[in-house]
Amino acid sequence: IELKSSYCPEVELFLPVQAYNTKQMDFFFKKLGSTSFDGVSLPTRNASPSQLIQQLLFLHNRGIRKIHLLGTSTFTNIIISAFLARNYFDWVSLDSTTWRQQAMYGLYLHPANLRPIKLKPNKKYPEINCSCPWCQYQNLYDLTNLPVTDCSFFLANHNYFVIEDICHQAFSHSSSISELEKFSKLRIANMSREKIGKLFETLHLFEIFAHEKEGYELLSRLF
Repeated sequence: IELKSSYCPEVELFLPVQAYNTKQMDFFFKKLGSTSFDGVSLPTRNASPSQLIQQLLFLHNRGIRKIHLLGTSTFTNIIISAFLARNYFDWVSLDSTTWRQQAMYGLYLHPANLRPIKLKPNKKYPEINCSCPWCQYQNLYDLTNLPVTDCSFFLANHNYFVIEDICHQAFSHSSSISELEKFSKLRIANMSREKIGKLFETLHLFEIFAHEKEGYELLSRLF
């Protein structure tokens, strides 16, 4: 922190918070004391959408307004990030190598909800409407019969495009929870209705407790 202040004060410092729950996060920040920083990097691990929202509410209640989520690009976490970035935080970003890893295993991410589809040679697939530049010239059946390296290259580009596209679209539909919920439910034909319903239930509670000093504790009691 001292070196940053001396040599690159214009660079923002995001602290990695390796905590599994809000109790551990509270312990971390108490030990941190008055240390100055610009934002927080938060691993999502196997946290459910509701657990992630609780952790983000904890950070919001502490006045932290810049968040980077580590190692995630799931549809649900993108939805959460888009809504909170537009309405409650100054910055929410995320990173992931999913686009590349899925491509290596022959997985095509559905452009509507990022559901992975395993491609198999000579298998017929229903037509998928995708706006990425690569899908304009290749259908899934033809793709499965390409050489492995060509197929992986195609999939990596397609997967990256659709993840980024979902991020942009989710953010543009995040002016309200109802708008974002409608946008999401149109895209989750093969996802758990219960899971997406729980996500928006928790986002509604985030709005209620966002400006409560210990709002994250009130939220945690409901789960």
